[in-house]
Amino acid sequence: LTLISAAGANRVTAATSMNDASSRSHSVLILEVHRRVGTRRLCGKLSLVDLAGSERVKKSEVSGIAFDEACSINNSLTCLGRCVQMLAAGPKAGRPPFRETKLTRLLSNTFGGKSRT
Repeated sequence: LTLISAAGANRVTAATSMNDASSRSHSVLILEVHRRVGTRRLCGKLSLVDLAGSERVKKSEVSGIAFDEACSINNSLTCLGRCVQMLAAGPKAGRPPFRETKLTRLLSNTFGGKSRT
């Protein structure tokens, strides 16, 4: 719980013309649990994700660093959407672009295999 509080304190928000407290970053909490049962080793992973919302730069009237942050947020959300679309379309759609953004790289293990999303 202390770790979650510390992460929340580090989260950045900024005012835009559309929102008084616009989140400027995504939050990802990945919890891994390992357990030995006899000679077997069991592993589980839980990923909790709070995505920053996309925004239209023209309407939010951001500039400078906030503009770069908005572009980065929009890019990562677009890439995440493309990954989900390609996985839903099946193997004929090709390989999802998991390596394009930090967000999709972090979440790449949560898609496919025995995972449930």
